[in-house]
Amino acid sequence: MAATTVFFALPCFSQPLWFSNSLSLLSGNDYKLTPDNSAEVLTFEHASNYEAGDLFLFIDRFRYDSGDDSTYAEFSPRLTLKSNGLADASFIREILLAGTWEHGSPPGKGNFNNYLLGIGLDFSIPHTKYSKANVYYRNNDNRENNWQLTLNFAVPWQVKNQHFLYDGFIDWVPSANGVASSANVTTQLKWDISRYWQKSGQFYLGIEYVYWKNKYGISGITEHNPNLLLKFHF
Repeated sequence: MAATTVFFALPCFSQPLWFSNSLSLLSGNDYKLTPDNSAEVLTFEHASNYEAGDLFLFIDRFRYDSGDDSTYAEFSPRLTLKSNGLADASFIREILLAGTWEHGSPPGKGNFNNYLLGIGLDFSIPHTKYSKANVYYRNNDNRENNWQLTLNFAVPWQVKNQHFLYDGFIDWVPSANGVASSANVTTQLKWDISRYWQKSGQFYLGIEYVYWKNKYGISGITEHNPNLLLKFHF
């Protein structure tokens, strides 16, 4: 655990080259395996880049109509690996050592902590703000250990003078020891409304859509969940 703690702290030892913080408010009505289907979610996100790598973290605070609440968080540092110029010789922009700590406190089920470690790739793909892939080995708290593929992307675009951002992630976990394979596709389509008062990229209004097949590896539990979204960057 000590080695893992050191790795998770390493990207933060220097000043960031850039960073972004945001708060999002979401409201949806098709949350599966929760006290009830409807929930309000307050999300804090942080992203930063360093000479040694990068860091992404988020904290979700769920409030259900039943009055129950829960928290879910991920902390994901990555360390740049030197690879004899391979990253400069192809569409692979960077190769990294990738880790994630997942922490959750679902209502009535206690806390859990999962630790993921693997390899990350950053790609140079035209017309994208970023495109990334991470392959992890998962050390799980409450189930058999397994693997995970995570893809992240962001595509900015515009119609006349209106600016939009389409971004999200895909998590795929294969089946193992009676646990079904799981695919979580979460995307956001956002309209930059802050351009109306010359604050580009500060306020977004949009929709988040979650398609989660076999949620938590439970066969037959599939979530189709559109959420209204308001996001503020600071």
